[in-house]
Amino acid sequence: MAVVLGIEGSANKVGVGIVRDDGEILSNPRRTYITPPGTGFLPRETAVHHQEWIVKLIDQAMEEVRTHTPPPAPHSPTSPLPHFLLAKNSQAHTLFQTEDQLHVSH
Repeated sequence: MAVVLGIEGSANKVGVGIVRDDGEILSNPRRTYITPPGTGFLPRETAVHHQEWIVKLIDQAMEEVRTHTPPPAPHSPTSPLPHFLLAKNSQAHTLFQTEDQLHVSH
């Protein structure tokens, strides 16, 4: 089973999606930055918002996946999360989590 982790940031939204290769969406938390009325788009404030939320959203998404994934065998060194394939600038990386750390291979 392949699982993909996607991270998206736009002019006002930041989100994380985790999807299985069969198309099942395992998690899709997101947050929207809403500017004060009459101010329009505020790039710096939006960037700060996204920075404040992205790690929390990744944690939330991974926790949601944990609740849908059977626990590992007792001898398994990894968490119940599957390995994720990340693609950034056409370079693939593997994301996996041990008990207390998130790792990215290059």
